[in-house]
Amino acid sequence: MTKNRVSGDLGRTIRTVRTRKRGFPHTGWAWEGIVDDFEDHLIKLGAKQVGDPRPRPLFDQVGRALSRARIPIPRRQDQPVRVVAMMGTKPRLLFPSAYSGQLALFIWDCWPTDQKRWESIFRHSKPRYVFFTSRFAAEFWRPLLADVEVFWAPEAIKPALYECKVPLANRGTFLLELGRKHHMFHSQAVEAVRDLGLRHLYSTAERPFLFPDRASLVAGIQDSAVMSCYPASTTDPGGRAGSWPTMTYRYLEAAAARTLIVGEIPQDMKDLFGFTPGVHVPSEKAGEHLREIASKLPEYQDLVDKVHHRLHEVATWDVRTKEIFGTISGERETPS
Repeated sequence: MTKNRVSGDLGRTIRTVRTRKRGFPHTGWAWEGIVDDFEDHLIKLGAKQVGDPRPRPLFDQVGRALSRARIPIPRRQDQPVRVVAMMGTKPRLLFPSAYSGQLALFIWDCWPTDQKRWESIFRHSKPRYVFFTSRFAAEFWRPLLADVEVFWAPEAIKPALYECKVPLANRGTFLLELGRKHHMFHSQAVEAVRDLGLRHLYSTAERPFLFPDRASLVAGIQDSAVMSCYPASTTDPGGRAGSWPTMTYRYLEAAAARTLIVGEIPQDMKDLFGFTPGVHVPSEKAGEHLREIASKLPEYQDLVDKVHHRLHEVATWDVRTKEIFGTISGERETPS
């Protein structure tokens, strides 16, 4: 791989692309915090902050106009690399970074239903590198982006935020369900956990947002013994994720808090960790499995401790940004 001017001068932008207009409150977690964690670690490694973290109106207006005009962006091989975090398809926010150097895009939420929009972004922004958090996305786009170096860079997390040493048996909530529900799992879980006389947290029409901010979300996960996790390809078949079962940030939140993951463990997570970091629970047998887990909860402590240890080796932002930094500098490869 050709080396680039990145060591100690890796330009990067805090001009992030957000797919949610709402910051707080909402079900789940704050995109802003996750992007901040990613960018903070790039800076820690020596990346140079570029641009205003709060995009100026003029830049946004010009970016909108350029994205509508679809003016091709020339690739400047002799310029430093600009690392841009993208969550979703908002090409206007690539301005002005795309015009001031080579681009390295770090992309969350690249789904098959958005193929045409991503094609347009890649065609006009001409990135040098693209890092996808989804292995399916990396495998799909690699043969289509002939002049781009494409890598799988799995989701990562700042584990210190979620650190919890309270044993599973001593936690206040038995089961936590966040985000989109798997309806078959949920219906059985409600009945099973109620019969067990244990605490079960999930959103309702009356309470659509379980946690008002990131701090309370983290506290909620830390207080939960078990968290259900299913990929979007299962909870919303035919939706934007298509048939791409992908490890998401939710799985890593549970792992970082030493909370037992139950549900469906995507293959990319098994490959990343080197073992199955949770308990497979078929939705049609959720009640049966949850009763069994509750009856011997302390026996799962060794598993969550093992998962937590492995997380620090393969899925922290410290690990991931070093891989990205090394790949761009030509000194190290990321997972393919």
